[in-house]
Amino acid sequence: MSNNKSLTFPLILSVIAMIIWLGASFLGFVYTGNPIFVACLFALAVLVFMGLGLFLLIWTTKTRSINQGQKRIIRIVSWVIYIAGALVSFYFLNHGVKVIAKVKGEVQRDMKAQIEDIRTVYSDSPRTPNSYAEYYNKQLDYFVNSLGDISDDEKALERKNLKGKIENTCVDSLDISSSYKITRADVLEKTDDYLNKIDNWNPFSINSVISDFYFNKEKWVNYMDDFYTVTDYTARAPFEYKYIEDSDSYLRLRQTGFDLVWQAIVVAIILQIMLLLPVLMTKDWSAGARRAKNVATI
Repeated sequence: MSNNKSLTFPLILSVIAMIIWLGASFLGFVYTGNPIFVACLFALAVLVFMGLGLFLLIWTTKTRSINQGQKRIIRIVSWVIYIAGALVSFYFLNHGVKVIAKVKGEVQRDMKAQIEDIRTVYSDSPRTPNSYAEYYNKQLDYFVNSLGDISDDEKALERKNLKGKIENTCVDSLDISSSYKITRADVLEKTDDYLNKIDNWNPFSINSVISDFYFNKEKWVNYMDDFYTVTDYTARAPFEYKYIEDSDSYLRLRQTGFDLVWQAIVVAIILQIMLLLPVLMTKDWSAGARRAKNVATI
């Protein structure tokens, strides 16, 4: 039977595998949108089940009478709690690996498209196609041309006054920040921040970042539907923009599902071999052969 020194390396590998297993399943649990505190409790429960089960398996394997009396019962219970912890945690480990391997890239692409869509509408350049700035710049041109035979200075003044009204009129009389000018600055600032956070993916905050974006997006879209009505002139030719449809990739980030990915299966097999290595090395595989030989001799 292996001595304690020979188990040092397998035990180190087992501990490393346990840390990786817990980390991956914890990450998958976090991606479902649960609070970090709940995710920590989940990881602790998995550690207790798998850790206690593994400890008892090693302990009972190192005793010669593992299939007798109470030790046999303990060994059966050890396997039950270890397998239960492994199966439950594998469900979330699979989700964590799936997000990293597939879903993360999809969410990043879709969210960037959604954010750039909003930034296009609220661009501060009248040369940006389909932007509100381009729209009302054309409306100003039409307005000035409709003024008839007046001096260029008078046209410039009228244009400036109308532009100021379009940009500074609050669509909500109770909300000073609901003017186009303030909203545009807010949109460009916040979407810059969203793009940065989407690029620098943080699993502990990504759900709240995306939720916050969709909350603000609804508000910004509703504001844009109201901005063109601030003058009678612009109301005659409303601004029209067809926003791209929201993607369901964000839902895949939160919903675990039962679709297994091969990467998670490979990771699970490797980690389980590492985890159970001390059990395999403390098992006296020659015991059965010796017992058979003794029976044959008798």
